[in-house]
Amino acid sequence: MIQLFENINEVEYLKGLVRPDFISFSRPRLASEGRPGEKEHEDSDRLLRLLSTTQVEISLGIGILDSSLRLGVFCREAVTVVYRAGEETGIFIGGGLRLGEREMVLGRIRGVISRCQSVRERFAEMGDRAMAHIGQVSGVERRLRRYFRR
Repeated sequence: MIQLFENINEVEYLKGLVRPDFISFSRPRLASEGRPGEKEHEDSDRLLRLLSTTQVEISLGIGILDSSLRLGVFCREAVTVVYRAGEETGIFIGGGLRLGEREMVLGRIRGVISRCQSVRERFAEMGDRAMAHIGQVSGVERRLRRYFRR
């Protein structure tokens, strides 16, 4: 995830959209040495390739997180169903999952679900940013090709 975030930040830095100190925590070389990555990003094809591969990885990550969220919801519901069934049949009387233990398990599951939702939102934001940059670079490239055909 950090590499994907750095790719988006680097593109935004090279396009002059963020200050150097904004991304100095992840890429100190950019802030201290000027813009060394400019040469590798001068070619719009390379830039589009970087953005496209970043977008694909982000999309895959969102898919994995969506599956994780569904699994978390299933586990939460399964714990509740098993606990209720145990109470109704008398299995948990005098042993098994007590109320506090059930709440502890459910709390952990809720925590995992919450973290997955947070990371998914961050991935979605990065994906939106990547798509915006892809659209901008593609538009500039098309205009340049039309201009030089004249």
